[in-house]
Amino acid sequence: LSSRRRALVDSGLMMLALATISLILAEAAGPESSAPSKFRAVRALTGAGNLPPVTVSQDGRFATIAAGTSPVPIGLYAMVYATYPDAHGEQFFQMTQEDYNQIVSNGYIAAVSLSFTWADIQPNPPPAPLDFTNLTRALDMIDIACEVASKAKGCMPVFLKPYLIVEPEWTTPFPYGNTGPVVRRTPLNMSVVLRPTAPNGTDLWDRFVGTAQAIARRGIPISTDSAWQAQITRLTTGLGTWLNQADSDAMRVRVIHFVGPVMSSLQMRPGPEELCPSLDNSGKDTLGMNWSKRKHIDAWKAAAQEFARSSSAFAKRPWVFDFTVLPPSSSNASKLFLDTADQLEAFNAVANAHPAGPGAVIAKTESLHVDLGVGCNTCSFTPDPEHSSRSFAVMYQDPANKPAIPYSFIGERAGRHGWENFAALSMKSLPFNKSQIPSMFPVNLLAKFSIFQDMDASSPVKPQQTLWAEIWRNEGVNTSLEPSCESPLELENHLRAWDSALRSNFQKVPFVGGYQ
Repeated sequence: LSSRRRALVDSGLMMLALATISLILAEAAGPESSAPSKFRAVRALTGAGNLPPVTVSQDGRFATIAAGTSPVPIGLYAMVYATYPDAHGEQFFQMTQEDYNQIVSNGYIAAVSLSFTWADIQPNPPPAPLDFTNLTRALDMIDIACEVASKAKGCMPVFLKPYLIVEPEWTTPFPYGNTGPVVRRTPLNMSVVLRPTAPNGTDLWDRFVGTAQAIARRGIPISTDSAWQAQITRLTTGLGTWLNQADSDAMRVRVIHFVGPVMSSLQMRPGPEELCPSLDNSGKDTLGMNWSKRKHIDAWKAAAQEFARSSSAFAKRPWVFDFTVLPPSSSNASKLFLDTADQLEAFNAVANAHPAGPGAVIAKTESLHVDLGVGCNTCSFTPDPEHSSRSFAVMYQDPANKPAIPYSFIGERAGRHGWENFAALSMKSLPFNKSQIPSMFPVNLLAKFSIFQDMDASSPVKPQQTLWAEIWRNEGVNTSLEPSCESPLELENHLRAWDSALRSNFQKVPFVGGYQ
């Protein structure tokens, strides 16, 4: 922060409020405790049967969702990568020590969502061992940032996200230039699908450059392939061993993302869109993938027990399950679309596999937005976003959407859910972006959608009791780094208020007839 802006914050002259939300921000800014010792119980609606109550630390900053698991930070999380990013471009840059110092000192970030890839922990082929140097360095930099801010070690907790879908380059040493998707065996005996070239002969991934392009060109693992499933177990077992050594008391890494037999990101979504015509649920297997939607779901269910068995480190921490809401736009969409019931089969298997019980698993999705504007500039597009048919609020609240869109299931797991913002708020390309990415502004409306059940009300009163909302690296580090739809000071004020509102609304206890 500049000295002028810091002075404003310190003197209390900033009115930190979400303009469209009737909130009293009850918390004063102050140092965060690294290990809150006193907790009080709150009633928690789950939307999924009788789960144990959630307990909240006395300072309101942490929630324990299952006995024997580490407390979960409540508030805004900043998403960063342990190393240089893959295909996210401007939304991620290499993190420096100063960046981590800024995150800790900003005061509106409750935790860091730390992503890493398979390539980050196995840069060299066997017999070379797994190498967790990149993760160790990231945790050490966070510890240094806490020290610089005169805070205790662990002052900035971590949500660990293993993107194992991004393989090391040595796993797929194939020439590129296929006319269509093709299955190949890797040196690890995994079956992977190589992406096709475009009809005009150009690379579909030419829009990426450098590292991003190299990663996009690697093979797509197949969820039903036993060699891929075994490799995930090897990687998660190694990860657990490292966690037990680097963070034995689970006070630095508080939460970990469940890893299934992914084909895309961390979700159940079955691969990139160009694979859709080859993923046929009728039993036809044009590529020799041994894949169907039913086999895909069963593979995810089986992975739950494998994840639980792979390390004792995972029993100490809550797990996160990421629901996909991105159906393929192809002629096979009706066969490939994973509806809420499909994903709940896997989610319930994961919840039942956690050693601490079903209450130890958190539901989330990556699709928090204001409105899905077609061909719009996300800064200027404001067509009554609370009532547009494609707004997050309508998609969440319309009962007709429940079978296909899991928003309401997630939001009704009071005390056991979080949201991830779809795109960065602060990017060079945002003011000029004419794509169909969801509108992210105004930020106070985005915050409102993440916090309340009755999100279309002018003065909402029914809190979701949301654990977190994840924002991207740029605004987490410094709101003045990149152009945005709001001034740096406006954006910072909204983020600070959003972080505080998540905590103040987490503790509002529901009662018959309303909320108090």
